[in-house]
Amino acid sequence: MAVIPGQVYMMYEQNQPMPHTIVENAVYERNGYTVMIVSMGTGTEMSPERLRHPALYTVIQGEVGIAVRGSSPRSLNLKVGEFWYREPNKLCGFSCNEDTIFAVLTTHQTVNIPDKIRTGEICELEKYISAKPKEKVEDRIIDDPIMKGYLVALGAGYVYPVQCKDDVCFIAGVKGRGSILIENKNMPLTGGQGYLLQQNKQMKILTAAGMKLLVLHFPL
Repeated sequence: MAVIPGQVYMMYEQNQPMPHTIVENAVYERNGYTVMIVSMGTGTEMSPERLRHPALYTVIQGEVGIAVRGSSPRSLNLKVGEFWYREPNKLCGFSCNEDTIFAVLTTHQTVNIPDKIRTGEICELEKYISAKPKEKVEDRIIDDPIMKGYLVALGAGYVYPVQCKDDVCFIAGVKGRGSILIENKNMPLTGGQGYLLQQNKQMKILTAAGMKLLVLHFPL
């Protein structure tokens, strides 16, 4: 099921793993970028495959094992609160020992991603970015003429305005809890949920205890 503009997308509830089953759900696609939600039932494995394009992975529920093949094979375990950059054409297999949901952002070959993410090592969100109360800290992790991507940390009590003019914006809660205020509506937004803000719209995100977000702007 794709993201519906104006509605909070429940990544947990709408992608619950099923026994012995792997489900891939493209929830948003634009300008050659794809946000994919993958659910894997306990004990399932995904055969090694290659992706032609770079990709960013983060876990929403559970834990996924990553088997990196090739000249320097290794094994990684990606957990909630972490993310991982996958190089293009890298042969990888995936497995899980519990019900697991993870998100994959597939990008362009020429995308500009900071070197500190390109290492191929797992990045811990807590160490990567944080904010003090009533403070906002953001770091651009994707810089491309047709898409801008940011990791945003909001400190407790911060009010974060989001506005779209000549673009649309997909906002995903990574950790914490907040509220969306738009057109006299108040909707909760937590880790594992997303929202699509349309062109010529604006809103605010409020958080009482702090929150971390992935914010993707797609020019029209």
